[in-house]
Amino acid sequence: MHDFDSLEHVDYEQRVLLFCDILGWARFIEEKQSEACYRDKISELLDEVWRLAKKAQEIKSRGVGIDFDLTVGHFSDTFALSCANSSESASSLARHAAHMSNKFLGAGFLCRGAIVAGPLIHEGPVIFGPALVQAHRMESEVAIYPRILVAHEVVEKTKDSGHLRRDADGLYSVDSFGVIWQRTNADVAWNKANLTQASEHIVRELHKHKPDGKEHSKWLYAARRFNDFVQLHLELGVSQIHDV
Repeated sequence: MHDFDSLEHVDYEQRVLLFCDILGWARFIEEKQSEACYRDKISELLDEVWRLAKKAQEIKSRGVGIDFDLTVGHFSDTFALSCANSSESASSLARHAAHMSNKFLGAGFLCRGAIVAGPLIHEGPVIFGPALVQAHRMESEVAIYPRILVAHEVVEKTKDSGHLRRDADGLYSVDSFGVIWQRTNADVAWNKANLTQASEHIVRELHKHKPDGKEHSKWLYAARRFNDFVQLHLELGVSQIHDV
């Protein structure tokens, strides 16, 4: 346990950090606060994030030789998950990021964030350090689109995992659809149902927002990533989203 009474003597740990913003979450909370069915939906989604930490601890307790040391923090529409600074842990965190993105997209939300590695203190609700500053800056100033960017130092740890894709701007991000495909062992029926649900949300939001609006551009990016994936996996029999 760190002594936070004197920050001059705090020893940072080298950790891998996922900083993730759920786009539109705060507005949704405000608009739906009085509707019980939506409060249940919010609770279900938040429980999913905390379930990841529990699952990681179970893996550790089974003695598989991997110490993820996963810590989860949540405030409003932002999640911060950090883990041990190793290739195995970084790959695990990228999978968690993909899983979160998929779950929130299935509920009609987009995720934007960053995965970095660097000096960090993360103990329960307490989190600070250069890694957090870097991740927040990447999420708010660099990512632009609803994607989870992966910093160079983490790309080097995970480049052989198949969890990443390189975007047109040369930046790497978590390949959410691809990771889910891998994690379900290319289960065609499951992925088809999952993608169909995602498509419904994307199409609805594209029609909802003006073509030249900021929100429209976010969903347009999601639509194009969706189309890239279904074009790559024609065996799914999932139609591309038109007019994007």
